[in-house]
Amino acid sequence: MAPPPLTRRQAAGILAGLGAFAVGFAAAGVLVMLHRAGSPAYWSLVSVGLLGIGALGIASPRTVADAGRPAVWSRPGLAAVAEPLGLPWRAVAGMFYGLVAVGILGNVVLPIVLGRR
Repeated sequence: MAPPPLTRRQAAGILAGLGAFAVGFAAAGVLVMLHRAGSPAYWSLVSVGLLGIGALGIASPRTVADAGRPAVWSRPGLAAVAEPLGLPWRAVAGMFYGLVAVGILGNVVLPIVLGRR
């Protein structure tokens, strides 16, 4: 049995949570690249990302019927979020994956490669 489509309200909450997560960690990654890791701004942005994960958990439906829903960060999951909001799923996926890539590069890859903390 296929899960029911997301309501507009659920999709908006999920997108807000994903957006806060991606923007918070991407901006924190930029601060790492600018040698500002550990600053109050850095920790504030990390907190925004964590709050986004919390918002995602609150907004996501968790009924038995929703058990078959694809992971929200997958292409089908992002398409399911974009559709009730009338947004192009490719734009939503591109923005999300792009911001996550900046966050990973800034917070993980560059500190490992360059030996910075």
